[in-house]
Amino acid sequence: MAVIRPKWKLVQPDLSIPTREAKVLKEVADELDLRNGSTLERIERLREYFLTNFRYSRYNSVPTDLKKWARNNRDRTDWLRQGDRTLIGTFLQYTRAGHCEFFATSGALLLREAGIPTRYVSGFAVVERNQKTGETVIRGTHAHAWCRAWDEESKRWIDVDLTPPDWTGMETPRMSRFQNFQDAMQRLREDLLVWRDQPGHMAIITAVLLTPVIVGLGFLGRNLWKSRQQLEATKRKKRGPVVLAETPLLSLEKTARKILGERPPGQPLGPWLMQLSSRIPSPELLADALRMHHSLRFDPQPGDPEIGSRLQALVRELKAQLARR
Repeated sequence: MAVIRPKWKLVQPDLSIPTREAKVLKEVADELDLRNGSTLERIERLREYFLTNFRYSRYNSVPTDLKKWARNNRDRTDWLRQGDRTLIGTFLQYTRAGHCEFFATSGALLLREAGIPTRYVSGFAVVERNQKTGETVIRGTHAHAWCRAWDEESKRWIDVDLTPPDWTGMETPRMSRFQNFQDAMQRLREDLLVWRDQPGHMAIITAVLLTPVIVGLGFLGRNLWKSRQQLEATKRKKRGPVVLAETPLLSLEKTARKILGERPPGQPLGPWLMQLSSRIPSPELLADALRMHHSLRFDPQPGDPEIGSRLQALVRELKAQLARR
């Protein structure tokens, strides 16, 4: 049984030129006689052609409404009937305006059409230099495209920039009075980004960023604590002096219940304990104890700081006398 294998055709769009565009390139090469003369002579003819007939544009100059664009220009009506239109063909044949990529691509294709090996090159153009330091400043607006042609006679590559020289004035705006400051900030930012990516530096950055947060939280907590202390001090001043709810005399109540029975509901402690006066040898001690008890509980002015310990000693003595009784 025979096996039929399909024949696949290798398509490399990056290495092929559309038919219409190839025709335009041949017409321009013939018009400029790019196949004759030295490499330098042919490059100079091509340079003069672009400088005389083309202009630089920051944007693609092909109008959005192609039909209206062609209708308003009778010499371009056939452009609508071309099925293989390309931007380079339109650039060379009709609009003749574009940015550096159009000039570099067209130049490379035309020089190759003329039999000169040519490279497409992209990079940056040096258009700004610091007069004091001699440093070259490269900005995003300095991005540029050109081509390099091989000169067989001198055995070297020649830079060929076919873009009109006024492109730098259109792409590089006038510097403001703050340009030096902005450049310094940009360099500082880039240096910090490089420093940040080095090992161990992220931990330093994290510590530096967290330090103000920790200090701020500590300061806030300290202020809250001080505010609470001041608020409580104010409340204590409004309430007046603090009185004791209990004194050592209350411990005498348990002993008194064994002798007097339960204290009747509503009867104050003082009058109830005074009933013990007849049962102890030194009733004046009980009167002193009751006086100290009332002083500790109800006296608004702070008294003798030793009164509590003296009252405790009196209560022990009273308990001893009642026990002997």
